[in-house]
Amino acid sequence: MNKQIINQRLADIKMVFCTLLAASLLSNCQSTKAISAEDRATIRKVYVHTHVKMPEKPYVQTRGDVWAMTLGGVAGGAIGGAAIGALSGSNMSKEDLTLQVLQTNKIRLDQMIRNDFAQHLKQSGMFTVVDSPKNSDAQFDLEVQMYGIGQNGNAFSNKYRTNMNIKGSLSKKSGDIVWKNYAMSTALDANRPQTTLNDLLKNPSVLRQHMEKLSQVTSYNLVQKISPTKP
Repeated sequence: MNKQIINQRLADIKMVFCTLLAASLLSNCQSTKAISAEDRATIRKVYVHTHVKMPEKPYVQTRGDVWAMTLGGVAGGAIGGAAIGALSGSNMSKEDLTLQVLQTNKIRLDQMIRNDFAQHLKQSGMFTVVDSPKNSDAQFDLEVQMYGIGQNGNAFSNKYRTNMNIKGSLSKKSGDIVWKNYAMSTALDANRPQTTLNDLLKNPSVLRQHMEKLSQVTSYNLVQKISPTKP
């Protein structure tokens, strides 16, 4: 493969990463609702629902997936397919393997998100967080729209980060939604640790640590968007 073709492939790979990031960003471009000054003044006690809606499976984007998009399914797919096969010891998909590791080791991202969001909310001082919906003026509901593992953006790197998109809403007892917004953390977030896919899927303590950090950062970002001046 000559230099011109290699440079073109590298440009294609860069474009793929930009496309993947843009797709992630667009998934977050949904309708939002800022809390009004009136609602903010009247809502004092809030309850954070214990149930967090989750996707059926995580989304896992490997280096092989990126190469497959630039080199073609056979040549590129072999890079990721072989790696996943070696990790699972079977024909299990990368999503099923990741889900199995999470479930077997009781790594509950939904519980992490709920607890971290409630903790950040308490620390913000915006509301009093109560333990029962009966004692609240309004209720926060959380939904994980997408979560999983992604390659770090360097096509020649074998390092990965966990990623997630979440949605939050605040409803009064009448059922009226008075606030809604979104937050996300991508695999390109250099402020969070990265490691190999092998570490994430073969060492549950590493995957747990990465999910915990992901939950803390993303839930904090969502809390920061609760303001009458931030749509």
